[in-house]
Amino acid sequence: MDPANFNQPSTNQTGQGAVVGNPNPYDFILNNKKPKRQLIDPNNKQQMYIVTIFGFIILIVLFLILKSVFAGPPVINKTYATDTLQIQQEIVHLSSQPGSGNLNNLNMPSSLTNTNSTIGLVIASEQSSLINYLKLNGISISPNVISLGINANLDNQLVTAFSNGNFNSVFKQLLINEIQKYQGYLSLTYSSSTGTHGKALLKQDYADTKLLLFDLNNTSL
Repeated sequence: MDPANFNQPSTNQTGQGAVVGNPNPYDFILNNKKPKRQLIDPNNKQQMYIVTIFGFIILIVLFLILKSVFAGPPVINKTYATDTLQIQQEIVHLSSQPGSGNLNNLNMPSSLTNTNSTIGLVIASEQSSLINYLKLNGISISPNVISLGINANLDNQLVTAFSNGNFNSVFKQLLINEIQKYQGYLSLTYSSSTGTHGKALLKQDYADTKLLLFDLNNTSL
């Protein structure tokens, strides 16, 4: 071979030299890809505003879900607490009946009068403390709901007893019955509660009812 032609590119049959590094003739097919479209255009202020609002809503929903999942049990059972407030309201109402409405000119012994006054004051104080405790724990119970505990049938029994001349004995027994019911509701509320302060409050209320019943049972007529 002629040394002068040693570095010359070889020719094909047509006499044309092959071009070194010639691009793939099929590149126009393989590389024919359209640029990807962005779902969100960071330069579009309206889109970014909508995305921000939507993301904020998602965060709130997730927070509420996680809060409900990881939150502990309620500090007090609202249903039982409502029942307790209602029976307290009945006792306070019942204790206020002597001397009101159709029950004037009663001949109640001083021992029953004093015990009844004590019952009204103690139960009213306990009710106020329970309402405040519930509010501190984000539980609100409407006064209208609490007032549903007043039993008009008991008022009618007192009026009938007054007419029949046996008001004192009937009144005393009704107070005993309602305080015993109250003890039952206190026990249910206490057993379903998890808050330390709430349990202590209910425990003290129960202890108070035992003293009230003792005084009431030993009240002479």
